[in-house]
This record gives sequence, C-alpha cells and structure tokens, in this order.
Amino acid sequence: MCLPADVVVDAFRCLPPLQALVIAESAVARNAVSKAALIRAFDRPQDWRVRALLDGIGRRTASPLEVCARYHLCAAGFMVQREVVVEGVGRVDFLVGDRLIVELDGYEFHSGRAEYRNDRARWNRATARGLVTLRITAEMILRRPEEFIRLVRAALART
Repeated sequence: MCLPADVVVDAFRCLPPLQALVIAESAVARNAVSKAALIRAFDRPQDWRVRALLDGIGRRTASPLEVCARYHLCAAGFMVQREVVVEGVGRVDFLVGDRLIVELDGYEFHSGRAEYRNDRARWNRATARGLVTLRITAEMILRRPEEFIRLVRAALART
C-alpha cells in the first residue's frame, strides 16, 4: 500500500516540478500529508529546489490553477501574496508588488449572476483606488504561461 506522502515524494522525483507541486499542495490541503513531513522527506542538500517549492505551499489554496499561477509568478521572480484582503477592495487571488492585482477567471467559478456582480464590484473598487487588475483565464495559465508573465511585466511597468 502506498501512503500519500510516498506518492508526493515520488511525484517530485519523477514529474516536472509544477506537476509535482500541484499534487503536493492538493495533498496538504486535503490533510493527506503534512507540509512538515514533506520537507523532512527532502532533507538532502541536493533537494533544495524541492524544499523551496514546498515552502510556498499553503493550506488555503483554492485551486490547482492558483498553484500553477503562483508557480509561474514566483519562477519569474515576482513578489507575490496570495489570497490577500486588499483594504476597500476585498479578497483578491494575488497581489504582485503592491499595486497589481491578478485575478484568475475559471469559467466554472463565475457562472452565476451574483458571483459575476461581486467580481465586477471588486474590480471597480480596485480601479477607483488606483490599483491595476489583470483578469487571467485558466487557458492562459495552463497553455500560455509565458504570455501571462509578459502581461504581468507590462502591467507592472505601467504602475
């Protein structure tokens, strides 16, 4: 019988880092394995890259899509806060630096009228406060991450 921790360890040994990170963060969020146990499993000096990825794991990640977006943002060298409450705006998916909001738009999470209205109200409040908001689709994160990073760079250059 394979334990969840063994599956996660094997994922980091066999899969590309992003895929392994999605598995690890999901396992931690579902209480299948502890972050501390994973960090202990990668205690060799050559495991420093895996430990760096594990350091960013949180128990409150809302979706694998957010894991992928955070991975790409951090890999590009951006200072990223996730699931931040911005005063006067509300909770945002990511705050890059101190002036750029990145919101991920997966269709299934914005299919209702109330969700749509709430998102537009937060977007308007952010704009009124002088914050730039990028609304990024799941397809861009998953299929064109380089375009995502170019958009973030361009938006930060203008803020």
